[in-house]
Amino acid sequence: MLELPEDLAYVRITRVLGRALLEHLQAEKQDIDDVETLVGELCSNVLRHAQSNASRFQVTLEYHSDFVTVTVKYQGAGFSLADVPPAGTARADFGGGERLGGFRRR
Repeated sequence: MLELPEDLAYVRITRVLGRALLEHLQAEKQDIDDVETLVGELCSNVLRHAQSNASRFQVTLEYHSDFVTVTVKYQGAGFSLADVPPAGTARADFGGGERLGGFRRR
């Protein structure tokens, strides 16, 4: 488990540490890439959207023989499921284009 300051600078560090751990455990390359992306997205979302009053958040990676569990804990305002748009709904990107989730739509 890592406990980190709520600062976007720590997202990259978290991704790199997760990658190094999974490489050491000889996980499949695609799985390593996927987990690295997932960790980055989860941490970025916490820092951008959580509206936290705390100064820290926690990231835990648990490696099992056939899967990895990623847990991110924080103290934030949360959200109502009623306010979440349906899956696959496009939204405006900062650059004026459309995107789905954290990835640009191509």
